[in-house]
Amino acid sequence: MAEQATQAQLEFPDGTCLKIGPAASDDVDKAAWTTAYINKLPDSAFLHIESGGEKDDEGKTKPRSLRHFPVRDAAGALDKPHVVDALSRIPQSDLPQSVKDSCSAKAKKLLAQINAKKRDVFELTGRVLKAADAAAAENPIHYVLSVVLEPNPPDDTQKDTYTEADVWEARRTFMKSQQVNLMHAMDIGKGVAILDNWITPVEFEYGGQKVVKGSWLVGAEIDEREQPELWGAIKSGAVTTWSIEGDGVRTPLADEEQQQAAA
Repeated sequence: MAEQATQAQLEFPDGTCLKIGPAASDDVDKAAWTTAYINKLPDSAFLHIESGGEKDDEGKTKPRSLRHFPVRDAAGALDKPHVVDALSRIPQSDLPQSVKDSCSAKAKKLLAQINAKKRDVFELTGRVLKAADAAAAENPIHYVLSVVLEPNPPDDTQKDTYTEADVWEARRTFMKSQQVNLMHAMDIGKGVAILDNWITPVEFEYGGQKVVKGSWLVGAEIDEREQPELWGAIKSGAVTTWSIEGDGVRTPLADEEQQQAAA
């Protein structure tokens, strides 16, 4: 008896949810296609089909071993990990050199198509709530508490808007890599460590600044001995914020009049 695919939902104290598991029974982890899944793909999903086979009732070549280098999923969409994988496996195959050259050319063209898809660069800004010494004034260790990202900001630098769920996803993604740099370019090196990191479950006010529910906050330690210029810039107000960088597809929102007309 086949098992029914299920989906679990984790609920966090801040009110956000994370869904895990397949959304439907035919969802596939594209990074690890099974042999059974590949065998069900149409011939059009492969870079090369050897001659000498025959078609089954579904129009797929058999034996399946004549089909090489799957690069499209069952829906016909290109899958970048498998295009890249094909480029690495083609030279190792036993196919004639002319076929390998043809397959490599096809794969490179497909990879270029994938990489050419327009994606916007986002630099989402936050604000410093507190920048203070950890103890005495002569202590070289400093603590900076900041709002990294907040939902539906009124004054985003690129006029973008994002939900609590978007903020949660940004935080989750960052914590899996924790790459910190300066001005989106320079590796920040030593002397900066993230000590605190959370999404606030309630709205509150701190240091005269309002922090809305669902905001992502980070408390960072700055070692002035390693980062004298950075701490000086924070202290003087020249550096006032964290800025999250990423890429994605920007979707225009209808203006207020259009929203009201559609209501």
